[in-house]
Amino acid sequence: MVKAAEFISEQDPEATIINTPSDQYINQEDGFGNFVDTMKLAIRSAEGGQPTIVGVKIRDLITFIGCGHAIYDNEGEDFCRKVTGFVEKPDEKTAKKMMRSDDSACNTGINVWTAKTILEATDTLNLEEEPLSTDELMMLLGELRVAIGEFDWHDCGTLKSLWEVSRKTPNHHNASLGKGYVDRTECLGSLFVAPEDVEIYATDIEDGSVVVSEINGLMYVACVAHEECQLVRQLVDHYQSNKRILSNDYSVKSRNCIVERTNFSDQIRVSFVGMDYISISAIKARNGIIQITVSKRAESGKI
Repeated sequence: MVKAAEFISEQDPEATIINTPSDQYINQEDGFGNFVDTMKLAIRSAEGGQPTIVGVKIRDLITFIGCGHAIYDNEGEDFCRKVTGFVEKPDEKTAKKMMRSDDSACNTGINVWTAKTILEATDTLNLEEEPLSTDELMMLLGELRVAIGEFDWHDCGTLKSLWEVSRKTPNHHNASLGKGYVDRTECLGSLFVAPEDVEIYATDIEDGSVVVSEINGLMYVACVAHEECQLVRQLVDHYQSNKRILSNDYSVKSRNCIVERTNFSDQIRVSFVGMDYISISAIKARNGIIQITVSKRAESGKI
């Protein structure tokens, strides 16, 4: 960001810079006018010498838990409030309390400031020898402001958010991504990710995701309930810290799930997150296509 400010400053020393993440989605139909107005407020604030972040009000609890939030001073009539602190990905209890209050907004990661503001704040630093994180940069900027919007914003960092922004079937609201083939029988409100040369045959999957990916010659399959999609972090941490025992399938907050052993079992790793009574199997056909079958089993005592 500092290097970009140096380059931009050479073209226009008075330039205002908008810094934005790439992994977010802003609906261009629902509330987009409010997004434009919020950005105008942030730009005006930055041009006045106040580095400003863009915040948005979030109503969905799962999305709220997965985001960082700016806490702001609610006094005054200025639409760009003074930031007093940050809360990073609150737990459910804290999130519910914050949602009831009116002094926080989700931090979209969009930052608006002038090239002059950034360069003055970092003028005494040797960034080649002293790497600077975004949080440390924010601290150097002194007083921050937040422009607060009400637009339709999604951080595409969870499977649920990815499903929300994907094109869905009109009747069952399922979405599919990737070049592979997906067959969805009696599935509802779910996301399926199938890479090339992979076929997914799914039955009775609701409000969840089935994601297939290949990493270092192994095929990984994750079956994730959308309401527990934040727990995927635990799954990633497990795989990173237990590289030698990847032959084991792994579950987080799931019960009575089965991985049926086939001729492809030694090349696949299956994980369940927040799903119960799921059965999954995978075979490699003669033509090289990997066929993955995932279905909801009857629970004990039910027909």
